[in-house]
Amino acid sequence: DNNILASSNWQESFEDILRERLKGRSLKEVLEELKGQNPALARTLMLGFLEVLNSGAEAEQGSREALKAEQMAKDGMAPRTLVERYRLALLRELWTDGEAVAVSRLPTETRTRWRLSAFQTSPKHPTLGRALEGVLAWLQGRYTFLTLAGPPGVGKTHLAVAAAWELVGQKALVQYWPDGEFNEAIRQSVGEGRTGIFLEEMRTLPYLVLDDLSLVSASEFTRAILDQLVDWRWNRRMPLLVTTNFKASQLAERLASRLRDVSLGTVVLIDAPDYRAHPSR
Repeated sequence: DNNILASSNWQESFEDILRERLKGRSLKEVLEELKGQNPALARTLMLGFLEVLNSGAEAEQGSREALKAEQMAKDGMAPRTLVERYRLALLRELWTDGEAVAVSRLPTETRTRWRLSAFQTSPKHPTLGRALEGVLAWLQGRYTFLTLAGPPGVGKTHLAVAAAWELVGQKALVQYWPDGEFNEAIRQSVGEGRTGIFLEEMRTLPYLVLDDLSLVSASEFTRAILDQLVDWRWNRRMPLLVTTNFKASQLAERLASRLRDVSLGTVVLIDAPDYRAHPSR
């Protein structure tokens, strides 16, 4: 049974062990039995079970959005949000690489330079490798939430930008928001009276990347918006990648609890020197 813990084919391993273990019993009974025998396997089975549930929820959400887009097209309705425009473009096979780049908010000059393949890991600093592995797992859908935490210069932004470019390459709808720009966008939406629409777009984006989350300069209103956004995506299993130089203990408890929820994702604490000061790390 311990083979599942080292398996690279997560879903097949989960299904094999589930079939072997259940034999007509409920998952709860199997987990209770395993807790005493093999706690690590019990936890892995539960995570696998949650992953299957999440996959089903994502498929159901995608189906609902596709039906909505189809109905909008029939009714000749103009898209109200970015996500509606994306769904209609997919339906009409008009979503292009150029469109994905344009809405991603990514600095175009980073597309060729800031790639996952260019991220430097080091045996001396194993958390760099764990951070890269975490991003790859998030892109594969093994995590819904991923938080990369650590001091400036350890590669958090490189990984966040590179992950977003990987999604753009798949013509997925993803947006990349540095912290200051995100806070300013919230303030601007308030001034323009479109906070509700902005928040709906951020909630329903298939992929959202928030880089350098600090909240140092954020107002109470901005913090409340962020808390609501993270809570909404957490409840609906919507992918979110966050980087921060804060420790979980320094974030609001509700926000921190969502980001470090092991049933949906993981937090990787990067412990490495500033790359700009030590390029040969």
